[in-house]
Amino acid sequence: MNVFLAWDQVGMVCDLWLMSSIAIVLKSLGTYGYFVLTYIRRIAKPNTMDAVTLRRLVRQWTGLSPLRIVVEIFAWITGIWALLLSRV
Repeated sequence: MNVFLAWDQVGMVCDLWLMSSIAIVLKSLGTYGYFVLTYIRRIAKPNTMDAVTLRRLVRQWTGLSPLRIVVEIFAWITGIWALLLSRV
């Protein structure tokens, strides 16, 4: 919805709002497509794999997780910037 609303804007407001919206969509896809599914299918069932594989998987999962925060902060900054520009 946000992407479609941003598309109707003009100039820099449109660009910033689109970047913010797309960043949130990508973060959500990554969260539900990788993090949630990996947790449900593999990490929540530790008895289905050996300890070394589980340890490697958890390290990878926790190592990638902070990248979502970077995307979220980027989206908030560009979204607020677009909002401020639309008020001028």
